[in-house]
Amino acid sequence: MDYRKALLKHLGLSTFVVVDLETTGLDPEKDQIIEIGAIKFVDGVETDRIDELIDPGLPIPEFITRLTGISDKDVAGKPPILSLIHISEPTRPY
Repeated sequence: MDYRKALLKHLGLSTFVVVDLETTGLDPEKDQIIEIGAIKFVDGVETDRIDELIDPGLPIPEFITRLTGISDKDVAGKPPILSLIHISEPTRPY
């Protein structure tokens, strides 16, 4: 067993997901998500990946476009965030 796999197992992280969000800004009251990315790892190896652009329903500030490379044109016609969120019962207790 390689060191990385052994360390992840020791930490209880044999399987985990890394999530990245891009937003129109930092204010949770007015800014919106424009991209969701996630990568699933099992024993330190990537096993699945998603990357979804989201229509925030408001213009993306020029600063955010320069920072992320995501423009209004990129998100035009993409689904709104609520169409991508599925709330369900947890599969295990937390």
